Amino acid sequence: MRHAYKKMFSPTRVRAYLVLLALVLVAACDSDKEDGGLKFRADTDATPHRGVFGIVNTIVDSPLISVAYRTTSTFVGDKGIAQLSYAEATRFPIVSSEYNLVVSYPDPGGDAVVLLEYTEDNGNPIEVTIDDERILVLTGTIEEPIGYIIEAVEYQNGLDVPRDGTFLVTDPEVHFTHAVPSHAEKTLDFYFTQGEVDLATLEPSVTLAYTESSEVTSVLPGGDNRIYVTPSGDPTTILYDSGEFILTTNLRILFVASQYFGPGGNGLKIHGIDQQALSFIYEDLPIAWRVANFIGDVSEVDVFLGDTTNGPIVSQVGSGEFSEFVVQEETTLPFLVAQTNFPDDLLFKRDLFIEPGSTVTLYVAGFESNEANDNERAIVAFSALEETRPVTGANQLRLVHGAPSGEPMDIYLLVPGQTVSDSDPVFPDVTLGSVPSVSFAPGDYDLVAISTGNLSEVFGPSRIRLKSKVNYTLLFSDAPGGGLPVDMSLLEAPTN
Repeated sequence: MRHAYKKMFSPTRVRAYLVLLALVLVAACDSDKEDGGLKFRADTDATPHRGVFGIVNTIVDSPLISVAYRTTSTFVGDKGIAQLSYAEATRFPIVSSEYNLVVSYPDPGGDAVVLLEYTEDNGNPIEVTIDDERILVLTGTIEEPIGYIIEAVEYQNGLDVPRDGTFLVTDPEVHFTHAVPSHAEKTLDFYFTQGEVDLATLEPSVTLAYTESSEVTSVLPGGDNRIYVTPSGDPTTILYDSGEFILTTNLRILFVASQYFGPGGNGLKIHGIDQQALSFIYEDLPIAWRVANFIGDVSEVDVFLGDTTNGPIVSQVGSGEFSEFVVQEETTLPFLVAQTNFPDDLLFKRDLFIEPGSTVTLYVAGFESNEANDNERAIVAFSALEETRPVTGANQLRLVHGAPSGEPMDIYLLVPGQTVSDSDPVFPDVTLGSVPSVSFAPGDYDLVAISTGNLSEVFGPSRIRLKSKVNYTLLFSDAPGGGLPVDMSLLEAPTN
């Protein structure tokens, strides 16, 4: 296991153009406080000396992982558990001490599988010293996990870490790490620039091999910052462009190059790690979208963008069918849906923003003619973000209620031998347009749908099998041509 000891980042927040991607800190901390959350020992009036500890999870096929830490000392320190999904991070002030740390994930039976151990018994506990910062970066795969520690020291104020974990700094400070398994055999050049520039005229800010990290560097605050990543020595081949973003004072941030699973791109993207995991809303990544037709009494639809004069982008999407994915650069799309061969008679119109790097399905459902309401059209549309990252030991199961004739339903996934009477619904009270999702262990399940209102059986029981590292869409739709009985399809979701 490789350990790279470099300087680290400080805690404050990125404003404006940086957007929260995801931070989950579960502070199930077994401290001597009883109100939950990460706490410090406070047996006396003296404030314990503290450092800062952080964890970043970029294991490419990671399910929800747990990182349990406990001081090696019986007299002073902290203990707790942080739980992180892929591309999530946490950081927090912690009593300066030596710590045993174990990284694990649950197998399908719920038992913990240990991935990495940093313990006194193994001779490699993690030491957090006064005013210093340690961050554990997790990368690789579940089968071959890699962990390395980045070390930062000498904060500008030189003071003991306050209880809220904040430091007093002046200009923003940045550093980088390469945690991209698909580029593990390559070194990467990172450019930190102000605005759009000709990279051929610049030297890279830093060149890193896999699991290496850079020194901390001070930069000027402002709103035209930009990060480019290229193969080492090749400034003309841009692998990633963050777009412009703002950095403020009182900031030290770690930029983590990690695996990318979205459409297009080059297999990597950057996350900015401060107290949270962050992403860039202007990054140069395409989107992918498709349309699903669940309008009960329309056999085929065409989809246009902006207006109908230039013809459909996708055409003749049959009832209960999905179009092919369309990949494009624009992120705000003015969708128009019309019955095939009738472009001037719009069934649906909506502007939809899709975050860069995302894959989305737009469902249109309902009826073109609604006799119960003076023939007013009753068409709804709803979008679902597709999870394109395969996960070891877990499945992402998304339910889509696209049956305009169907009532609200309770959906059960039963282990063979279970019954509805002794189980709770996995998806309660799902209505037309609902797109909830849940993580499930691989295995065989009996699927049952019950009407929420009168408890009558709508569908099932039907045996389904969920395979490992496959994401699924469980789709309820009208019968062919519209109307009842409700039909069910189990579809494998797209993955990259």
